[in-house]
Amino acid sequence: MSVSPEDAAKTLRDVERAQARSSILYRYQMSTPYWIMWGILLIAGYTLEQLFPMQWFVVWGVVDSIGFSIGLSGYFSPRSGRAEIAWRPLTLTAVVFLVCYAIGYRAAGLYPRYANVVFWGTTALGIGASLVIARIAGRAVPGGWRMWAIFAAVWLSYTGLFARLSPLPERAAEASAPLILATVFVLWGINAGARYVVVGLVIAALTLAVYFTIHEHFALWIAAVLCGSLVLAGLWMRRV
Repeated sequence: MSVSPEDAAKTLRDVERAQARSSILYRYQMSTPYWIMWGILLIAGYTLEQLFPMQWFVVWGVVDSIGFSIGLSGYFSPRSGRAEIAWRPLTLTAVVFLVCYAIGYRAAGLYPRYANVVFWGTTALGIGASLVIARIAGRAVPGGWRMWAIFAAVWLSYTGLFARLSPLPERAAEASAPLILATVFVLWGINAGARYVVVGLVIAALTLAVYFTIHEHFALWIAAVLCGSLVLAGLWMRRV
């Protein structure tokens, strides 16, 4: 029995759609441990910041160094959920971030008015340097180059905005990180999957709702919104 060109074309389209959906679902599964990891790290970061408010730069420098080092060097098996770490890239990436934050800490001490700007710029520098090193070494990064390029570009753009508006009020500074992440998730999700867009929009909406309606214990509310959203997003990504 012969197959008509129309039937063949329809079959190919169905196969392409199935492959695209399979790729998206696999991406969701692969990202699940990272969502939960960042949720836990951010809970620790916000808790330590409340305990040691004068050392916020050090606290977030350490937290971000751990998170970005694992994010750029680690791999979680989608079946077992266990970490399979490439120790040499992990160590190198951690050193890069710690050096960048050490330089940033020194610069923030010299220019305290622009401490937030220095921190955002230092983070973008650490991401960019780690990507360049990984590229030179011919090593792939979890999530792909496009995602990290989007992240670095958005982060750097916000850094420029903060430099123009500094010094930021404390509430605005606290709300900036969730909005940066929300922007990255939405931009990444346009191609990577609708769930990323949904998570980004939810984080942005909750952050703005807290910003305009809650005035006491604002940092704790922001922590609850961001950390809770990331952990719940990780659990949602697992349900495919």
